[in-house]
Amino acid sequence: MTEYKFRVEFLEEAKEFLDKLDEKARDKIVYNIWKARSTYDK
Repeated sequence: MTEYKFRVEFLEEAKEFLDKLDEKARDKIVYNIWKARSTYDK
């Protein structure tokens, strides 16, 4: 089971911002957010 460092909840303003970006930029931002939450110290 994967443990997360934190839970991600996007504010409405963040959703609106992401919706204005092109798909490649939006995917990169979301990918890095999800990656950061599942990173753990070894």
